[in-house]
Amino acid sequence: MKKRLRLTVLLFILLLLSGCIPTISVPIGSTSLSQDKSTLIVYHEEGCISGSCDVFLDKQLIGKVTPKTPLKVLVDPGSHDIYVDPDVSMFAFMIREITTQVFDKGKVVFMRVWLKTGVWATSIRVDSTAKVESYETKNYKTE
Repeated sequence: MKKRLRLTVLLFILLLLSGCIPTISVPIGSTSLSQDKSTLIVYHEEGCISGSCDVFLDKQLIGKVTPKTPLKVLVDPGSHDIYVDPDVSMFAFMIREITTQVFDKGKVVFMRVWLKTGVWATSIRVDSTAKVESYETKNYKTE
């Protein structure tokens, strides 16, 4: 009986340890790039999006964002539409949601990429967030 209990505990511990993936902290510089334009910072914590995403502003590609590399670009003041396209669709039905954001001169706008999963379809969107100094993401590749 004791042997069986020890074996069960050992298997449980091994199961817990095998699922552990180290995380890293990714810093985000929160300073404005210009006083005449707005600074846009787009980031995504891993979640289900392990690859990169193309970021579009008013239907123009402005860069890529990865879990370890946020995107920081200048944007003209005013209202703009922003959306992302993942490099690979992980789901059968991926709905791209477009977010309209107002950018003010000299301000920094933080936006996070996230997935909204459903039974039949999944949507990917970008939403504004409060100021972020850093975020945690999984580090699958250890150097």
